[in-house]
Amino acid sequence: MIYRILIVLALLLFPTEALSSFSVQPTIGTLGTGAELGWRYGDTWGLRIGAAVYPFENSIKLKGIKYKADNSSYNVSLLADVYPFENGLRFTAGAYYFKMKAKITTSIDAVNPLYEELINQSKGTALWQRVAPYAGLGWQSDAKESGLGWHFSLGALYMGKAHVSFQLPDVYIPQRYVSRIEKKKESIRDKVHDYTWYPVLTAGFTWRF
Repeated sequence: MIYRILIVLALLLFPTEALSSFSVQPTIGTLGTGAELGWRYGDTWGLRIGAAVYPFENSIKLKGIKYKADNSSYNVSLLADVYPFENGLRFTAGAYYFKMKAKITTSIDAVNPLYEELINQSKGTALWQRVAPYAGLGWQSDAKESGLGWHFSLGALYMGKAHVSFQLPDVYIPQRYVSRIEKKKESIRDKVHDYTWYPVLTAGFTWRF
């Protein structure tokens, strides 16, 4: 009996033609490459689930610090779309579960060139791994028709603060340089922690059934 009630409610809330609106969307953008599965409910709103990975290392520079995104980074998303007009424009809200790991490179000047070279072999990483809210807007061609189209989205992801760690080379370094390294590490942590928003730009093809 309960299943019949659920079926009736589904038919009342979502018209049959809307339930048949299904799309596959390959994507590429600032969060990597991946794909989304979309469902269009009626003319005004829809739902998308997606996943993406970094297939290659990508160097970026933020607030004077150079990062290199690790290819172990990935994300999965759940997004709700609202289509207020009939031109394919959509407003989106949702959440990402993501892991973004970036290598950090910096430099410290020392009087002794040997120590300077050793110090600059230190390794640093910044790791973001959590559920993060997302908001944005986009445009999708042929939003209500079957066939091949394309999509474009622009938004922002609230990443929060990263976990920052450093590993010094396994050699003796004089204490006066160690204190300078610690100050530099704190400065880098502060700059990384200031970076809590990540721009999200995606584009790709849409195949709607």
